[in-house]
Amino acid sequence: MHDDSTIRDDFLAFLEERDYSLSYKMPFLLAFLERMDPATGAAPIDDVLDGYAAFYCDRLERGLPVDRPSCPYTLEFLSDHASVRRSMLANPFEKFERKRFMYHSRGLGEIALNHALLARMGETDWERVRYEAFEPLADHSTFKQSAIEHGVLTWDDGNTDRASERLSRRTFEYTPVKSY
Repeated sequence: MHDDSTIRDDFLAFLEERDYSLSYKMPFLLAFLERMDPATGAAPIDDVLDGYAAFYCDRLERGLPVDRPSCPYTLEFLSDHASVRRSMLANPFEKFERKRFMYHSRGLGEIALNHALLARMGETDWERVRYEAFEPLADHSTFKQSAIEHGVLTWDDGNTDRASERLSRRTFEYTPVKSY
């Protein structure tokens, strides 16, 4: 049975399925989380849209593939705000909405988390969500499958990647080791 009491577990299980037939879900979710008001669970749709499109524009500008060859995201497409908005709401947002994790408040111009999900998620849950893409690295055999493509660390047959600047923002300062 799926209801408000199971929504947190349902959400985390959905992410752990890693059904990334196209990579839209994680860039969308990260763009949303970076702009979400933690008190309300809402973010202005235009701000999320800007972050979402910026992810793909950045890849294109660096000469990286945005996704599989069938992906319609070109710089021309991404400059058309209305087209990108329709695309984002159709996929990936719709995948989260269909499972009751999010909703679109058209009148307020916001995308928001289901209030029951927001109430049940703790900071460690959000950290888990933010680092979902790094989970494959816990398995040491993943390192044998990783590659550097266009200066970007990739794994999962090139379906998951992290640019060095994003990795460095997610790290911490190391204490130097004294040499004797």
